[in-house]
Amino acid sequence: MPKPKIYMAVTADSLELPLFVGTSTEVAAWAGITCRALYSNINQGMSGKYKGRKFIAIEEE
Repeated sequence: MPKPKIYMAVTADSLELPLFVGTSTEVAAWAGITCRALYSNINQGMSGKYKGRKFIAIEEE
């Protein structure tokens, strides 16, 4: 069974401070984007420097 993932919106600077934490649906709704856009941003490694936020996925242990 695959491990569930937690998604985070973090600041797009070197500190990467958390802005929002939740499921993919919750983070996408908070950011005003679709889940597909969230996954795309993560997979393409978008820096987020224009919007001031970037998205990361974290696997639970």
